[in-house]
Amino acid sequence: MSKLAVLELRGDLNNQGFYVTLRIGQGNVASDINLERKLPPSPPLFDAFIQWQQDYRRLSTPSRVIRPYKNKIDGKIHPIEACAESAKQLEQKFQNWLDCKSFHDLDLQLRQALNRHDAVQVLIRTANAEAQALPWHLWDFFENYPKAEIALSGVSSYPCSSQRRLGLLDLNQVNILAVLGDSTNINLESDKQALNKSPEANVEFLREPTLQELNDKLYEKSWDILFFAGHSKTEAAGKGVLQLNPTTHLTIDEVRYAVRKAIAKGLQLAIFNSCDGLGLARALADLQLPYIIVMREVVPDPVAQQFLKYFLEEFSQGQSLHLAVREARQRLQGMEKECPCASWLPVIYQHPGRTPLSWHDLQHPSPLVQPHSLRRTGKPHRQTVSQTALVSFIVTSLVMGVRFLGGLQPLEFWTFDSLMRLRPAEGSDERMLLVTIDEADLRYQDEQGYEREGSLSNQALTKVWQKLESYDPVVVGVDIFRERPVTTKFQSVAKAIESTQTNDSTNFSKVDSNLKLPVDTIFICQIKTGETFSTISPPPNIEPIELGFSNVVSDPDKLIRRHLIGMSPGSECNTDQSFSYRVASNYLQRQSDVQVTFHSRVLTINGVEFPPLSQHNGVYHSIKIGGYNTLLNYRATEAIAPTISLSELLEGNQDRKLADLVSDRIILIGTIADSFGDYHPTPYGEMAGVEIQAHMISQILSAVEDHRPLLRTLPQWGDVLWVYVWTLGIGGFILLLRTRGQVILAMLTTLSCLSLLCFLALKVGWWLPLIPTAIACAIMTGLSQHSRLI
Repeated sequence: MSKLAVLELRGDLNNQGFYVTLRIGQGNVASDINLERKLPPSPPLFDAFIQWQQDYRRLSTPSRVIRPYKNKIDGKIHPIEACAESAKQLEQKFQNWLDCKSFHDLDLQLRQALNRHDAVQVLIRTANAEAQALPWHLWDFFENYPKAEIALSGVSSYPCSSQRRLGLLDLNQVNILAVLGDSTNINLESDKQALNKSPEANVEFLREPTLQELNDKLYEKSWDILFFAGHSKTEAAGKGVLQLNPTTHLTIDEVRYAVRKAIAKGLQLAIFNSCDGLGLARALADLQLPYIIVMREVVPDPVAQQFLKYFLEEFSQGQSLHLAVREARQRLQGMEKECPCASWLPVIYQHPGRTPLSWHDLQHPSPLVQPHSLRRTGKPHRQTVSQTALVSFIVTSLVMGVRFLGGLQPLEFWTFDSLMRLRPAEGSDERMLLVTIDEADLRYQDEQGYEREGSLSNQALTKVWQKLESYDPVVVGVDIFRERPVTTKFQSVAKAIESTQTNDSTNFSKVDSNLKLPVDTIFICQIKTGETFSTISPPPNIEPIELGFSNVVSDPDKLIRRHLIGMSPGSECNTDQSFSYRVASNYLQRQSDVQVTFHSRVLTINGVEFPPLSQHNGVYHSIKIGGYNTLLNYRATEAIAPTISLSELLEGNQDRKLADLVSDRIILIGTIADSFGDYHPTPYGEMAGVEIQAHMISQILSAVEDHRPLLRTLPQWGDVLWVYVWTLGIGGFILLLRTRGQVILAMLTTLSCLSLLCFLALKVGWWLPLIPTAIACAIMTGLSQHSRLI
């Protein structure tokens, strides 16, 4: 918290001197330190000030005064040199005056009560115009306290009538009314550009308005900052005058009702980027405006432009008003070769009971959030934290409600597919061999005179079997529909089928714990399911245990992401187990004893649970889930398994190579010919049906034998909790931030960490709700900004 040092001066400079009272407090609270000393009268200081003022006003730089001061120049010395010399004399006499013994004791007490790195407001309270005009920033105290700045104040102690408004209009925006008055001989475009660059500012410009236009605008809307650029001056009687347009001069008294109304509605700061503004400041202070920034003397146009630019840069990025003015004022020193004493000009005039103002104080809180205690202490207030928790709950509920209705499915599917494709390559599954049938293989069969049934003739199937049987494959899966019987002409195939038949039929929903499947060949059929699939019968004389249905399930975007393991059998396709499950279970049975259970509606093979999908699992809310579905964890590889074409298999003579490819493997036979259209979209692009079946088989085998993770989702309450924790976390973190840049960086960092975490989770088998969490965090960030949670 900043320190407040108040120096109250009573008297005058030329005759009585000043009685000085020092009070030091924290914020706007006075402490027990209360000293009274005296500064003696100093006619030499008064004369030096008058001389400097005259020399300064002789400068011919284009300025923002209403009419130029006309002083004769004798031509013996350059005006800039004369001003610099008189400024040097004034500074020396001012320091001598403050070094008097009576004030030195007060100065010492002030320094002892403060830490060098404290933020300190030094407030000069006096009704004496001469004392207000003195260059108090030259006091050597400010050289030793880099976070201290001077401000002026009158001696009235009326409570400030300005109130921070609570409303939903322009949340998080600083409303600025910018009055651009008469611009004769000066350039106000630079001021306009500087205001427009202010972050989170809603600037409305009035260019050379009439008195009525200005009056109406002050009434119409709630303003945070009143800005004026143009010509102004303080008359000999101390009254401030500004020029609205080439024909209209205005005093504050002429708009006092409108100004009071603006202050009552929340006006906190007035900036007069114009000449000689102490008279304007005193008039506005009498109306209880909290803060005013003015130029104490005539201000050259380039100085006014640069000050506004420097000040807004510092103030809008989180510096307090006092430190922003100090920083901007000191940067003007670089212009003093051409514009002497430029760094002397800006000064703050404020109500004595106000604590330091920041840009964030001007941003509008919502009615539910009162962030003042947070900004003063840097720690979240208990009430603010509870409000953040409530807002987080509301945001989470809304986002998850939209997800429940299926509104986020397209985005979630797209994100899931993108993360799947980012996984590192796993390599092919060497437990399988794909025997594929392409267009060349179709021509090969036709050239051999084979009678094809679809893509594979009985003759070719006979030769395949003859070729394979001597190399002892574990199981052969024929992923081709074959409704015609195997004819007596091809007894080797018929005999082979008959030799594998068994009466050990197994119902999927009642799996025996000691399943024995001595089946060497598995054929496919298709179960009718509504309008999606029609029935395709299996070959005649095939037992159900030698069958697996080929049905696959796709998501609303037609991509296959699920693995359908089991469902109710059809009247003709009399099996309740999928082709992939039949093939995989046969393979596992040949390798070792297989323990299969189906308890609590969860399939378990050798202790590995295959998590079933159900309605409202993960992203599957508006999708009807039928049968036993689990997520398909595609193997990250270009080729799921080694592949050989049908013609290469039948014509090949390299028995040793063929033995390596076939022995102890699963052989899958399927078509990849474009003319049969057996292609389906997947997260990895289009795949042939036999390749998808291979991925499904590989998923089962890899889970059981290699402990490769299966994909699963959190329960519905887990998804809600996950999103809520992230939303609450970012909402609480933003409580500690001050600038818009910090908030943007925090949001980007959060989204990056969230994405990385979800990617790593997917690698180990968890599909976490990335999109709902990201959306909820983004909404929470926006609400935190607009609701003034920062």
